[in-house]
Amino acid sequence: MQNIICDAVDEDDDSVIGNHALSESLFRRGHTPTLHIFNSTWSSYFHFPRIKRNVSNETWMMTIPRSLLSNLKEDFYEEFNVHAMLDYKMEVFTTKASLLDLNKEAILQWHLGEVLDTSQLLVTSINDIKLITVVSSCAPDVVLVAVAGIPSVLPICVSYANFMDLSDTSCYDLSQAICPDCSNLILLDMELTSTYLVVFTNYGVFVSKEITDFYKGYKLQLMFNYIHINDIEQESWINYELMHTSECQSALSVGLVSYECVNERSTLHILD
Repeated sequence: MQNIICDAVDEDDDSVIGNHALSESLFRRGHTPTLHIFNSTWSSYFHFPRIKRNVSNETWMMTIPRSLLSNLKEDFYEEFNVHAMLDYKMEVFTTKASLLDLNKEAILQWHLGEVLDTSQLLVTSINDIKLITVVSSCAPDVVLVAVAGIPSVLPICVSYANFMDLSDTSCYDLSQAICPDCSNLILLDMELTSTYLVVFTNYGVFVSKEITDFYKGYKLQLMFNYIHINDIEQESWINYELMHTSECQSALSVGLVSYECVNERSTLHILD
């Protein structure tokens, strides 16, 4: 069950007393909020009942059964958009938010490696590293940030709130999960598709197992497979970068369909 509380915010008096007074004024005039929750495959409106009020703090209250917040395809998840409006379809006031089910977003259901204490990272020069940021194609609030250029360590941090709060962030060292026998392994690039995590290193390309194939309520270590490309020598990997067009879709497989030179850099195109 999802317990939803709605309160108005008074821009001229943004205090508990001011906001509750505005909510009470709107309530007495017959105004009630409505939530429009939707994504590309599912949409529904939820109306706050006028009679269900929290008397102690003068806010609207509503309970939404979790079973109603589901996609038509139970094996595939897409983050919800939320539009909160005052008075159904009258557009008196509308604000936008998002709703993420932490138990369904695929990349959040895995251990990506050994838990990393970022304070132990030794970086000799800021010029030696770069930050790689990728966003989940099905959940824009889920962001992965990796540090490229540190030998033998592949630091990656995952946040489900756009790194707004460190308590919503987990950091890992991917090196042992990717290639435990590779010395001086260095991250070069990374992409997150709707079904796979693709990691590009100075040893080549590693593709995870399907991240959508997880056990509910239990995190396992995410495993990776090496993708062999006959035409590229290992010494040349550092001259390549990944390219992927992000789309939220359930993919059956992932492949490197082509590679080409772009602005003196070679690009590996990912298809999923």
